[in-house]
Amino acid sequence: MAQEKSAGIDQLITEQIRSGKKTFTAIMEPRLRSEAEPFRGDAPTYRVLDRRLQALRKRGLISWSARTGWSVVEASTANT
Repeated sequence: MAQEKSAGIDQLITEQIRSGKKTFTAIMEPRLRSEAEPFRGDAPTYRVLDRRLQALRKRGLISWSARTGWSVVEASTANT
């Protein structure tokens, strides 16, 4: 998925995390599901969210901790 095509879903994901939703289930709300629908192909919708979470994590924009869940990496600490 090209970055420009996924910008909307990525923004929704980071908004969900910033609003305090830390688990996969909490992030996967109806608005995000509808945004992910065009990208799903033959895969279930939750796979789109999983792929986007991992892409954001690999880019250093979010992080995962078993203790605290998903969190947004602030710009000053990203890619250091």
